[in-house]
Amino acid sequence: MPGVVPPRVALTAVFALAGCVLVVPAFTADAYAACADSDLQPSAANLEQVSKSVVCLVNAERRDRRIPKLKRNSRLNRAAKAHADDMVAKKYFSHQSPSGAGLADRVRKSGYLRSDDWLLGENLAWATGTLQSPEVVVAAWMNSPSHRRNILDRKFKDLGLAATYGVPINNASDGVTYVNDFGMVR
Repeated sequence: MPGVVPPRVALTAVFALAGCVLVVPAFTADAYAACADSDLQPSAANLEQVSKSVVCLVNAERRDRRIPKLKRNSRLNRAAKAHADDMVAKKYFSHQSPSGAGLADRVRKSGYLRSDDWLLGENLAWATGTLQSPEVVVAAWMNSPSHRRNILDRKFKDLGLAATYGVPINNASDGVTYVNDFGMVR
């Protein structure tokens, strides 16, 4: 169909930050200065602050490269939150649920996909201990080519972010699972 971008799901590699050595680059003072709570250690009580900080940090990365900021979208937020909660509850870590539902299925169910002209991407992470702060998680995504590509993709206009307390594996200490859904719908 002329003028229509065929539906495409940009699935990225998933990663976990528990029990690994991660080299986090020093951030420039102005890159993340405007983002409150970027070093906040998540708890069950502060997940909205943590989510806002991750969104701010993602947009700081875009701003530093003169890429328009992403707007938080309530429908993408719902899709991200449902997936994060599902991964923690059912103890899996994947873009695809055990039932076979993928990113497009989850986002379509949220009502975000209003046309046949759309683009989606998703970044996942889970972390425990000092590795779960917004700053460390966004730095890890930026150090991963596929995650970085989603964050800096100029085609994406909207974002949904969920931080859910708990991790998607058995026998892990307390931590946080992150789902960052990116979208564009015309």
